[in-house]
Amino acid sequence: MRKASFLAPTLEFLMKRHRPETLGARGALVSGALPWRMDARRREHLKRELAQAERHLAEGKGHIDRQVMIIAELERDGHDTTTAKEFLATLEQAQQPHESHRQHVLSELGA
Repeated sequence: MRKASFLAPTLEFLMKRHRPETLGARGALVSGALPWRMDARRREHLKRELAQAERHLAEGKGHIDRQVMIIAELERDGHDTTTAKEFLATLEQAQQPHESHRQHVLSELGA
């Protein structure tokens, strides 16, 4: 009696779905390998993620612009701006994860 392998359909699917260079020994996917063809649902999900990341970046830019105006006003009126400038630095640092996320999503989309 011939022994059926339960992995055969899975490997066949992977070979059709992924470029050969993304498959390692024994057909295992190499870490970080991208599918040859992106599923339409995944593409739509990534588009929504991109829109969200861009919204977060725009909102953050608005907060930064507002804080810059507050600092200018404080300086004009002769007030201490130390805390306001520290907060501005925090706002600018908070933008970095949103920008990184945006870049990650763009790379997944192949844009």
